[in-house]
Amino acid sequence: MKQNSKSTKLVGLFGFTLLLAAAGCGNDDNETAGDKAKAATDAVENKAEDVKDAVTPKEETRAEVDARLNQEVADLNAKISELETKWNEDTVPAIQAANKARLVSLKSSLAEANTQLEAFRASAEAEWKVKRDTAVASLTTTKAKVASALDRQKLKEEVNVKLIKIQNKIENLKTESANASAEAKQKLEDSRTKLEAKSAELQASYARFQESAEEKWDDFKEGFKKSFDELAAAFQGLFD
Repeated sequence: MKQNSKSTKLVGLFGFTLLLAAAGCGNDDNETAGDKAKAATDAVENKAEDVKDAVTPKEETRAEVDARLNQEVADLNAKISELETKWNEDTVPAIQAANKARLVSLKSSLAEANTQLEAFRASAEAEWKVKRDTAVASLTTTKAKVASALDRQKLKEEVNVKLIKIQNKIENLKTESANASAEAKQKLEDSRTKLEAKSAELQASYARFQESAEEKWDDFKEGFKKSFDELAAAFQGLFD
């Protein structure tokens, strides 16, 4: 038993010696274990800083904020000008009046945003971030209003194109009916009558849509979609 105990101790000492030797092997720079541990810790810390920088965006400087907000104002001005040009093409007095009210609302909102932007630019160093946040909030409101107006204009143009196609189909049905046999003529006339009734209904909705208040225009979107889907199913190729 005593001999076994000594053997165990010798094996343990030999193993520890081997571990120490292994730690020193392959180290041409004669680095100590402490040096290696410190290098590993530094690498982990550096990696953590890299990840932190990637996840956490660098805060903009005052000059960078000014440049970005100035560009946003320029973009909004361009979009409002585009809308104004299109709205000026309308000739119906009621629609002109509605367009004018919408344009005044957009320009007033942008003017307020410009006022807040100037306040940011004129602010003292201690308060520029507060003024920045106020200007950003004002511009965000204006961007939402302009985006809504652009979506409204897009819907208006899409509906108008489809109404024109419906009218063209009505004219085609008239021509087909004039050259058709008695039996076919009756079917064509029935189709034309139904399409004319739906067209009149849609034209009335379209007029109300163009004159509607800014906050209510979206209510028309689903109604138009439902009507056009039904017509597309009833008249194959109507909107192709």
